[in-house]
Amino acid sequence: MKKILFITDAKATFESVQLLQDMIREALSGRVDLTLRSAGSTSIEEYEGLLLSRDAVIGADANFFQARRQANSSVPAILLSYGLGTRGLLQIWEWRKELQQGDAFICPSTADLAATMVHLKSDQIRLLHVPYPIPDSYFHNQDNYMEAADVLSRFGIDAHSQTSWVLYSGRLNQQKNIHLALRVVHDLVQMNFSVGFLIVGKEDTSGFPELNWDNSGYENDLRQLAEELQIQDRVYFLGTVDRKTMYDLYHCVDIHLTCSTFRTEDFGFVSIEAMACGVPTVSTSWGGFWDTVQHGITGYHVPVHLTPAGFRVDWRTAALRIARILSDKELRLYLKRCCQAYARAHFTQRLFQERMLEIIERLVQQRGEGFRSLNLASLVDEDTRRYFNDLENRSAKLGSVFAARQGLYAGDNSTRVKAFFAEYARNQPIMWSNNTVVYVPLPLTIKDNEVTTIDRNWSSTTALSDDELQLVHQIEQVGSATLSELTSSMSMTLTEVVALCAAMMKKGIIIPLDPSMRV
Repeated sequence: MKKILFITDAKATFESVQLLQDMIREALSGRVDLTLRSAGSTSIEEYEGLLLSRDAVIGADANFFQARRQANSSVPAILLSYGLGTRGLLQIWEWRKELQQGDAFICPSTADLAATMVHLKSDQIRLLHVPYPIPDSYFHNQDNYMEAADVLSRFGIDAHSQTSWVLYSGRLNQQKNIHLALRVVHDLVQMNFSVGFLIVGKEDTSGFPELNWDNSGYENDLRQLAEELQIQDRVYFLGTVDRKTMYDLYHCVDIHLTCSTFRTEDFGFVSIEAMACGVPTVSTSWGGFWDTVQHGITGYHVPVHLTPAGFRVDWRTAALRIARILSDKELRLYLKRCCQAYARAHFTQRLFQERMLEIIERLVQQRGEGFRSLNLASLVDEDTRRYFNDLENRSAKLGSVFAARQGLYAGDNSTRVKAFFAEYARNQPIMWSNNTVVYVPLPLTIKDNEVTTIDRNWSSTTALSDDELQLVHQIEQVGSATLSELTSSMSMTLTEVVALCAAMMKKGIIIPLDPSMRV
């Protein structure tokens, strides 16, 4: 029986981290000799003693890293990636003197794995694809849930006030684009669907330091937007709930919706939990959702376009996807059955246990002799080395890593946003045609020849040509338009309109509707 040290983070801010730690402990208990220690509460001396008799370590803290180096120990560390690639391999840079060859990062999705691998040039650090599990209770107690009327009445909601219910669950963070989800609900109402929107979670403080984003006040902004869209009587903020209540809520709703472009959206526990309860997810084609949401089987993806002006979510396709699901009883039944079967086949604790035990066995067998430092120059690609050098120089000058990261993507460095997120979005070339539908995805204000995009995440002001301004006015008058309609109304050739639309898309002003959908 292998002897494993598991260093947990008792102060973890996010519930998903706490859940994952519980899953790891349950998976390994009884299968390995597991010793638990809490990060920040164990001395260097105690770690040195533990390292003498341990085969591997899961998790880490500063004292562990120092103890391992001082003891010249080759005991491998197994770390969780937490969006390693989309954070610019920040953990590798911060721990560059503490990590050693043979350590491993667990990536829960193929997007997370690819976003990291694309920046690594050698196998000094091992990257392991291991999907996370959800509690077995989701599979064993599928009939043990309260009726929708009883569950929603706890929150003062009449379950019969709407015919259909859509759910968002998670942090109320601007990177989760809940403000776009509200626009989806508004579109559904405009299509005459009787739909309510349940929002579970609370506002958090997780920002995007490189872009100087601050999440404070986001919930209040959401409430104001719901009023502006005149859907406030259909939108319910439920706050945080316990796991049993969450389980019951999944059985109250028809669809789980997420428009997230969160920078470390490496998995998506909620989409799996919903899936296990037979609820399909309509999600962005982003990060972990490429794996957890199987397009056309357990839900649907909607495109995220990476433009020089920022990320643009095709939220109107989300509304059309949901409309199709709500309108088709047979499709809903098909998705429900597929969701339950797929979740059981891929995300159980037993499967996770088997994968973790295999990883531990492999790392122990490949363990070297003594501490082997990383060769950072040969580990990462040239762009990442420059990024690391920027971090080094700025942190030395400013006195903190956080301050160094603030504004680091500004100006000439802005292309790094796209480089770090390319594998999360997996953008495909746009095939423009007469039937391509384009629309304006974010509110705009126009003054003279300047257009300002109004968005909490990606506000910008850009100057437009007369033709570009005419294009915007033409689209906004009707909400969306095909290129064929634009060629007619603007007296241009298709080639000219395509060039104009492509230029406007680069500026983040318009995007195409998913070609598989039609308004």
